[in-house]
Amino acid sequence: MCCVGECIIKYVLLLGNLIFSIVGLVILGLGIAAHVQLQEITDLIPINLSIISVGIIVLGSFVFIIAFLACCGAILKSVWMLITYSICMLIMAGVKIYLAVVMFNFLSDAQATVTGWISNGFNSENPSPAFLGMQTLFSCCGTTGSGSYGPNPLPPSCCPSTDQNQCQAEDAFGGCSDLVASWFTTYGGAVTGILIGVIVFELVFMIFACHVVNTIRNRKYTA
Repeated sequence: MCCVGECIIKYVLLLGNLIFSIVGLVILGLGIAAHVQLQEITDLIPINLSIISVGIIVLGSFVFIIAFLACCGAILKSVWMLITYSICMLIMAGVKIYLAVVMFNFLSDAQATVTGWISNGFNSENPSPAFLGMQTLFSCCGTTGSGSYGPNPLPPSCCPSTDQNQCQAEDAFGGCSDLVASWFTTYGGAVTGILIGVIVFELVFMIFACHVVNTIRNRKYTA
């Protein structure tokens, strides 16, 4: 039998890692959603942002797997499982800190950065398939609106209707620059917030796991 404090730590570790497994699935879902949407505009962006989304997917998967390992370790009182869990948690916390810093630096100047990407990738006379795909995905038109195309006809993706002859300036969507920048800011802010929360929990539960390991070892020595 364990004392009250030890039992509380053990069951908090177990319950917390059940929550971690859910958080891991949420991070995995966010990473997949980001990866799918970024594929539509990858040709317009000078850096490979898919690396970040793939990294988020991998981290989400690891969080889920490692949380399951901790649950088994706590139930079975397995020292090697809990030590492996603690080491993995420390490594993952370090990786997430790095990703959070990268995301924070990007978001601090997201408006100017995204506007530059879109402006460099825009051609009013012959818009690329990637740009047209972005307009369809985000329901936007040009860099700042229909005026971005000047005297050139608006592509069908600029309007709710797919008929090119019916796409008039007064029916066109707003510009892509502000809309896409807002998407990056909102979505990136959510991901960064989740990462910071997960980092805190990982460090706390790493300490709990180490305490449980120490308790198990002490009992073996005194048995």
